[in-house]
Amino acid sequence: MSEPSIAPEVQPAPRSRLLRHRTLAKLGAILVLALALLIPLGLLSPVVDDRAALHDRAVAEIESDWGRAQTIIGPVLVVPLQKGTVYAFPDELKASGVLAPEQRSRGIYAAVVYSAKLELAGTFHKPTPAEIGVPAEQVLWDQAYLAVAVSDLRGTGTTVMLEWNKQPRPMLPGSQLQRWPSGLHVPVAIAADSIPFALSLPVHGSKSVQFAPLGIHNEIHIDSTWPNPSFTGAFLPGTRTVRADGFTAAWSVSYYGRDFGQVGQGELPAGIDSSLFGVDLLASVDSYRCVDRAVRYGVLFIVLAFMSFFLFEVVAKVRIHPFQYAMVGLALGVFFLILLALSELVPFVAAYATAAAGTIGLVVTYMVPVLRTGRRTGIAAALFAASFAILWVVLQAEDYALLAGALVVFAALAVAVRLTRKVDWYAEDAPVAPVASAR
Repeated sequence: MSEPSIAPEVQPAPRSRLLRHRTLAKLGAILVLALALLIPLGLLSPVVDDRAALHDRAVAEIESDWGRAQTIIGPVLVVPLQKGTVYAFPDELKASGVLAPEQRSRGIYAAVVYSAKLELAGTFHKPTPAEIGVPAEQVLWDQAYLAVAVSDLRGTGTTVMLEWNKQPRPMLPGSQLQRWPSGLHVPVAIAADSIPFALSLPVHGSKSVQFAPLGIHNEIHIDSTWPNPSFTGAFLPGTRTVRADGFTAAWSVSYYGRDFGQVGQGELPAGIDSSLFGVDLLASVDSYRCVDRAVRYGVLFIVLAFMSFFLFEVVAKVRIHPFQYAMVGLALGVFFLILLALSELVPFVAAYATAAAGTIGLVVTYMVPVLRTGRRTGIAAALFAASFAILWVVLQAEDYALLAGALVVFAALAVAVRLTRKVDWYAEDAPVAPVASAR
């Protein structure tokens, strides 16, 4: 009788190195995906730059048609000599005006422009030969003229009248000043030691209005209904009130704050350029700059999302395929493209809220079959909403963006440490017990 044959013992196939370190392999795959998603983010940055350049060209065309940023230099009393000229600045200079802003559009792009009627007033005194520094017989008083340099006069529309020593005089085009040829001038008679003047100057402008402190004492007062002013230049307003419906600002400037005198020969002093001051009318939000900054924080945004889903895998024991990570990352990348497109049509806040809501809905709906329960889906939606809220805070806190970003990274790391502190990572990589086959 033959002995029964004994089947050789089947040895289990050795585990591959990848299987024994599948958690590390998963982390590596997620990292590679995150780095790969930098490519579409990098391709989006030139698109933002191109759209911003197109916007700037449209704004420049609107401003060119309406009126450029206005700079008012003067009035200046110019007196010819037998050889050359001398100039004198006013003793008192007062300027006031109301800037009436409006938005002009070209296609989907808009620019902030304004109309204003500037009131200039003050006094001159007749400079003495000692002040001028030349003999009295060389001064041609009968050829004196008053000049005002104005950047852009296309919005004037009517004859500008100068009231000189209480006598009205129509002004002529051209300032007759070498470095600032655009403006007005008018011949004047100098018969008194103290001469008052007054001038009403209607202008169209854009972006800003600036003044030169040519008087011994200068009083400037500006009102506007624009709610976003930026006070710029060598002097800030002594008093200012910024409201939701506009602003009021007043400057009181002495000639001690500049580096040139009241009388001189030849060209006007170069220090005038560095002494200009005024106000810029800022757009409420620079959407292109915000989108560009959002794209720069995109990698942090994607890493936070991937880390959230990886923690779901570890803590909730759900399995998420790398392909699903990739789809979530692409959805986040499309968010920035939608944000750019919408921000050109609606206010940035509305564009951000719409793009964020759409992206959250898309990702959460896509991950419902993976997360399987309503509680997990709700947590995922809350995490995504928190990520978009954090990105919004970082975008708004421009001066503290670095601090905000660092705190976000630290907080995310703290949450990850808290949730994974009891995870046995070796058990996570332990081999799955083989299932015995039925005989």
